[in-house]
Amino acid sequence: MKISNKSNNLKYMKMVLLVSVMLLISGCPGGDDLYATASEQYAMGWILHNINDSTSSVLNYSIDDVAIYNYHFNYPAYNPQYYGNVFFWAAPIPKWSGGIITTSIKMIAVPLDRVYYFMGKNPVPENYWTNWSFSNSIRLNYLIGDSIEEKAAYRSVNEEHYLSESAFTAITPVPGDTRDIYFGTSPFTPVSISIENNTVVLKDRLMKGYQGNSNLLKFTEIWVQSVNGIFVFYLDKPRYKIYLNNTLVEEKNITTFEEWDYRKLRYNLASDGEYRVEITIPSFYPLFNLTKITAEFSKPSDDMKPPELNHIEIAPMFKAGEQVETILDVSDVSGVSGVEIYYDEGNGWISVPINQSNPFYTSSFVINNESVDKVDLKIKATDNHGNSVTYEIFPATMKASEIELDLNLHNDDDLITRGSDLYLSGYCINEYGCYGLLWKQYINDEYLKSFRGSTSYTFYDNYKIPYDFDSTTLNMTFKFDGTGIYPPKEYSIIKGISLFEHDIGVEEIESSGLELNEPTLLSTEIVNIGEHDETNINVTLFIENHYGEVEIIESILIPQLNVGEVYDVIFNWTPQMGGNIEIIISAEHPLDEYEENNMDTYNQYIKPQEPNINVDLDLRDENGDYLSGGRAVTGEDYKLRISSYNNGGETATEVVADIYQLNDCEHFMVFEGETKVIMYNGVEYIISGYWDNYYSVLNVTYNNQTEEVFINTYGIVILGNGVVLSNSYISDTRIGLNICGLENNLVIDLQDIAPDDFITEFIDWSFTEPGDRIMRVFVNTTQDFDWKDNYDFDYVFVVESGPDITGQMDVDYNALIDEATNITILVNNDGTGNATNVNATVYEYEWEHVNGEWVKNITGTIGSVYFGELGVSEEKTDVVEWTPTEEGYYNLMLVVNASEDTDWENNYDYESAYVVMPGPNIGGWANVDYHVIVNETNNITIQVNNDGTENATNVNATVYKYENIYVNGEWVKNITGTIGSVYFGELGV
Repeated sequence: MKISNKSNNLKYMKMVLLVSVMLLISGCPGGDDLYATASEQYAMGWILHNINDSTSSVLNYSIDDVAIYNYHFNYPAYNPQYYGNVFFWAAPIPKWSGGIITTSIKMIAVPLDRVYYFMGKNPVPENYWTNWSFSNSIRLNYLIGDSIEEKAAYRSVNEEHYLSESAFTAITPVPGDTRDIYFGTSPFTPVSISIENNTVVLKDRLMKGYQGNSNLLKFTEIWVQSVNGIFVFYLDKPRYKIYLNNTLVEEKNITTFEEWDYRKLRYNLASDGEYRVEITIPSFYPLFNLTKITAEFSKPSDDMKPPELNHIEIAPMFKAGEQVETILDVSDVSGVSGVEIYYDEGNGWISVPINQSNPFYTSSFVINNESVDKVDLKIKATDNHGNSVTYEIFPATMKASEIELDLNLHNDDDLITRGSDLYLSGYCINEYGCYGLLWKQYINDEYLKSFRGSTSYTFYDNYKIPYDFDSTTLNMTFKFDGTGIYPPKEYSIIKGISLFEHDIGVEEIESSGLELNEPTLLSTEIVNIGEHDETNINVTLFIENHYGEVEIIESILIPQLNVGEVYDVIFNWTPQMGGNIEIIISAEHPLDEYEENNMDTYNQYIKPQEPNINVDLDLRDENGDYLSGGRAVTGEDYKLRISSYNNGGETATEVVADIYQLNDCEHFMVFEGETKVIMYNGVEYIISGYWDNYYSVLNVTYNNQTEEVFINTYGIVILGNGVVLSNSYISDTRIGLNICGLENNLVIDLQDIAPDDFITEFIDWSFTEPGDRIMRVFVNTTQDFDWKDNYDFDYVFVVESGPDITGQMDVDYNALIDEATNITILVNNDGTGNATNVNATVYEYEWEHVNGEWVKNITGTIGSVYFGELGVSEEKTDVVEWTPTEEGYYNLMLVVNASEDTDWENNYDYESAYVVMPGPNIGGWANVDYHVIVNETNNITIQVNNDGTENATNVNATVYKYENIYVNGEWVKNITGTIGSVYFGELGV
């Protein structure tokens, strides 16, 4: 690697000149999504000493100069609320100035094995307080916060470190040093209790990571400051108790400044007797959530130290019917006389046999009960002097959580061939979700890329089959290696590739750069992917300009293109117009049998010569912060924020913002050739006209007068009677319009906007009446290139000052007949004043068709609760008991009432429930590729589930072929054959 030293032009001075050069590479191009899956990261640093004009501008290093650290990232159990990798690369701190540090906090995908290569060179260490420092850790949180402040606090509650607590004094790179570090990897190893110099101490950190090469760091008190004030959140602290002859003699937290600190336990054994030390460690993780340690010993004794637990090996997940193996590494200076291992699946501790091979103790057990979701572990070790230590881990392993994929690979037509663009869509299904999981994608067993599971558990991607793809079958496989309680998963989609005798393909277009009035080269490759040599292939360059007009620029004739050959095509073109353009290159041949791969497009924005303004509008509170839920209160002060950006080539002058406050808006469509008649506030409006993608010309007749109005795309116009028409949508066949009342119209001057610059204005605003409002703005300037982006709007819901009660209810969808079910009701006050006489009622209702409309008909009252007074931002919860007496679907409606409520529209909530008899309830679905290949084996995936209340037995499924036939005036399914059956056996709830 070569690094240009940009300091080599500095003139030599009569002093020592030191320059720090830092390099940070993450093993992949692109942004955070690629960083989340990167398998390599480089951190290199040089201190350059005595620089002058003859200093070399090239810095070299080799693999022998670097330290190599392998970091393994996992989930302790299922996916957490937050998982961030914290990285610091710090230069040495000079004794006469401050330091330089590179910082990164990024979300990553797991399971991830990442190799860090780092190196730091400093020829004059005497001039620095510190050395090069590499620090890497994770922040991992499972706690769920109710408020924004609480969620922010919990992000930094749990950390895992390896020599990384201080960024400037962490790991100093040593050439050739190699280590393995595990983060977020269960099992963890709790601390050992020891006796040193007649004092009870803890040997090391309270909880060590897997293989002992990391440690957990927890904070038990977190302060958060926001616009809402200062908030303090408290969490359970690790604690110790010491008993002498069964009498408590000391009890304290194992924390310093609310941070875990194993050094806090130092108890001097001043008296003789029987001692018992009890320690509780809450980890806030699903596994090892709570660890209890009990050590027992006597004084005086030749040896008071209890045995030490050096390592635990137990898989974080188990499957019913399969062995769970436990391996312990236990040692003691006087020798271990016995080790006992117990497990608890919910019915008490069960002892298991142990195999001993010093210092390891191995045992195993089997969980046969399908309903068990976690297992606790107890370990007791005793030495030859009778000292003992007991560990109770709640829980130590959890039931495996299988991941299911439902994916579909398709294109725009029914045929797939070389050059086809394929689109991937589908879902990842898991009870805890699939967010943050690392998937590896393969094409015909060749690695393609890695990606992180999304928040919405959905898969969306695209893939272009290369023209040189040499197989008639495409096998796209997704692999997940497993982490925490997620087992490994592999899913494949197999597609057949169609081939043609005559087929010409066009590769992706490449550009040498596009600027207005500057010549550019547009190039691509034309490929013969058919089975015959071809002649006279016509290749044409088309340009579609900003206004949708298409122009033929040039055509090139390829006289001969043999099978498998590639022909390079280059066009010279000079853009004469700015804006959004589309470049199209197509290849035509009369014998071509598949035209879908005969063209490629390239879209680009070219900065125009004129100013080109766009605008962003929203309403903020008086401090300039976003409004919660877009709600405003009458009589309060707000800020209307207008931001404008100039994406053109000249300065925008005479900039004016035209602001409209609209109410009572109604939306309607006008179709091509239609004369639309609407009634608005008792006045009839007759509207007709014509339009294109950029403007509309409309004739509007009302009160026996006609106006011709011109409206830009997304534009606005005020009619002669003060009513407003605004454009919301334009296509070739229809136009969407809003007709509104105008409450306020303000015109203000804005400052000039230079090219590539933006301005922001805050305008004082308030509302006098409640209701829905639309705030719209049009920003104009002289000679603007395109008015299409000069408009923006913001929806605001205005309420009166006072209480505003909302309600939500939650009910188990699968309720049981003749059994009590709780309906949980949550009410809260989103208003500005206290609410009184707050009550809630749950009704049953049915839909009825009355006078051409569907309306709700209340058929019964389930129950009511009374909450009384509810303060501002306060919420309360209560329960209504419901015992359904009939099977079937139920529609439930919650109505919340309060005195002087300012907004009744949000006082309702709706839920549904399906009442069933107790017992199993089996459902299922089958999935098969829509396009299958004749005479080839195709897999049909069958999934069955039990949504009932009892286990199901003899579960089986059969797939039939059928056809729809018309019998006695109805379409019915007629089974024509059996494809196959599968037997599942027992299926738990």
